[in-house]
Amino acid sequence: MIRRTAFDLPLALFIASAVLGLWTAYDQDAAWSKFWPIVSGIAAFYAVAWMPERVEQIEPLRLIFAALPAIVGIYFLLTNDWREPHNATHWLYQQLPQIAEALPALPGYRLHANTLGGVMAVFIPLQVAGLFNDGARLRPLRVALGLVTVGFSLAMLALGRSQGAVLALALTTAGWLLHLVYARVNRRWAWPMALVTLAAPLMIGVALFGERLLEWRGDRTDVWQNSFALASDYPFTGLGLDNFVMPYSTYVVLVHVEHTYHAHNLYLDLWLNQGLPGLIAFVMMLLVAFTRRNTASQWRAAALAAVAVLALHGIVDDALYGYHGGKLAVLMFMPFGLLARPDARFADASREARGGRLRPTILVFAGAALIIGLGVLAALPATRAAFYRNRGTLAQTKAELAAYRLHREGNLQDGMRLRPEVNLQPAMDDYLAALVENPWDAGANRRLAQIELTFRQYDQAHDRLLKAYASAPYHRATRQLLGESYAMRGDVAEAARLWRTLDVSQGQLTIRVWWYALFTQQEERARWIERTIAALEP
Repeated sequence: MIRRTAFDLPLALFIASAVLGLWTAYDQDAAWSKFWPIVSGIAAFYAVAWMPERVEQIEPLRLIFAALPAIVGIYFLLTNDWREPHNATHWLYQQLPQIAEALPALPGYRLHANTLGGVMAVFIPLQVAGLFNDGARLRPLRVALGLVTVGFSLAMLALGRSQGAVLALALTTAGWLLHLVYARVNRRWAWPMALVTLAAPLMIGVALFGERLLEWRGDRTDVWQNSFALASDYPFTGLGLDNFVMPYSTYVVLVHVEHTYHAHNLYLDLWLNQGLPGLIAFVMMLLVAFTRRNTASQWRAAALAAVAVLALHGIVDDALYGYHGGKLAVLMFMPFGLLARPDARFADASREARGGRLRPTILVFAGAALIIGLGVLAALPATRAAFYRNRGTLAQTKAELAAYRLHREGNLQDGMRLRPEVNLQPAMDDYLAALVENPWDAGANRRLAQIELTFRQYDQAHDRLLKAYASAPYHRATRQLLGESYAMRGDVAEAARLWRTLDVSQGQLTIRVWWYALFTQQEERARWIERTIAALEP
């Protein structure tokens, strides 16, 4: 039966933000390839929300969620390339080559091992509910089959070697068990007590070992910091669906090839792909999920666990929305669909609530407060500067990277800026408008300086980079560009100081030597950069 759900508003905002992501994208082919899985995922949400519990003798929801993790696991086993050295599952080929050789490696779309781990972690709670959460007495054969199926899914979770997925599932399971214990004492306060009990040792652990954890996955923390810096350049709209890779390379890491394919953080990826509206829509979905009560009781606990795993794992990785161009986003909405299924026990209460006067009054006041708040924000010079910066970065990205896709071979991004068909004037006008509102706007200063370095306006670029560095010293590109500016002014010591804070292992500095020596014949500037590179050596 078709009916409204509590998730309709955030889902409408989510699909609207996906349309925004289509409009902002410079690479339309990539954007459309991610848009359709999002649409399919929302369709899957409503299919799960409206699906009848039983069709004759078949319970379709139980069948779907009991089988889904096993199907994904079998598909991975049949298509994975175990011999690929960079594959996270290469360890199986090294340790047990006989097993790896016996697996067929069929042609087909290959899932990343982290995606496998993320899918398993999210859907194992739903699989357990589908197999065992039945009011009727379970037959021994069904129990045995269920244990084998869940055991296979757990083995696939371990095979993926995604520590974040395992940790998210473990924390969710621990929280659920603590809730069961505390519910015997006080049902009302069971969840708060469970969360406090779980949070206390985690906070102590982070305080004691947080620095070691960051060092252990320093590459991941660099990606998060750089992705946040990139998102800050497109704060309202994001940069477009599945358009992360080359803007990240061009405006943050400063290399001329693809470097990183997504932010490895669900929330940053949503912000970058669909802007603030997409991020707000997903947070709204989480709030509805964890506060709504009139949910089908037999699925509520498992669906909440799945959403909790998705939310927790999303802090450290992005298995469903980020990998493979977001093609598995179709699965991301299914746990929410279970939470949208109403419980008959709450039907009358829901109808009565819709007939009351309080809810419209609250909505009116909330809407008025939101409008006033947005008006106050819009009146701030920093907000207006951010708007112009956002518009400028979109114009620059579309102008430069659309051309770079067509004329990429043998060129650097600087070369693209010099092509006559690349019109950067609209972007530069927006950056200048942003600086009228806020002369210290880090993004506008840095982006203008990057363009000015290409067009040999070195003194102007240096002044802008000094302001950008003063406002946002954490931004990787600002430090590299300012170091380059210092080097070309002969200040090797200051340039080396800035560059020592960077990972330049991808040849970023050598690229700059090439640009000045080979592409623009400014050999003196190239020699100063080479001297600074030599000063970096211990």
